[in-house]
Amino acid sequence: MTIASIVGRLLTGAWLGHRMRLVIVCSLGASALIGGFPGAAMATSAVRCAASSTYGSTCIKVFGTDLTITDVQGWMTEPSIGYLKGLNWRIDLEKYKCDPIGVPKSTCPVTDTWKGNVFKGDPPTQGTSCISWSFDNTLTTQQCENIGGRQVDRVNGYWPTFYKLPWTSGSHLWLCTEVAIESTSGVWHYNGAGNPNGVRGCTEVVVT
Repeated sequence: MTIASIVGRLLTGAWLGHRMRLVIVCSLGASALIGGFPGAAMATSAVRCAASSTYGSTCIKVFGTDLTITDVQGWMTEPSIGYLKGLNWRIDLEKYKCDPIGVPKSTCPVTDTWKGNVFKGDPPTQGTSCISWSFDNTLTTQQCENIGGRQVDRVNGYWPTFYKLPWTSGSHLWLCTEVAIESTSGVWHYNGAGNPNGVRGCTEVVVT
């Protein structure tokens, strides 16, 4: 059982009437960073993320001034170690002319996609996440698990077909990162396909 599922069960289990104390501690490297969650941002933007206990998380950060972009960084973390074991995967960068946050691609379609370089197998372990809880201050339990994740950025050669930087857009736009996974049958699909809106870390690039 993963920590995410334990948290859900503990919170749901509050009906037992006990006084419950829940503490979550994370020790993560840069590539496992979970920053601000989806919302509009400016270049330079804060880290914007989408997270799922089933599919992990995907994040994006844009550097620049107004509509001029000087770098784009992406992060991903697995929901648990072994999620990508033996599989090929990549982090794609997508461009939208509408706000893609919280809506399916059929409502706000992708206008451009830059495929990332392919990785194989689980990403490196970037830290440990621990959870501890106690009931009526008499029982304390702790469980920890490793977290795998990876960081990529355009300046260091990821998304090689993306615009040459610095690049200035003619109008405001949205950029998203999304993990694509190759199945054992050789078919590529986006992580979070079971979610109607996927698991995309998205940010808006606007004039400040």
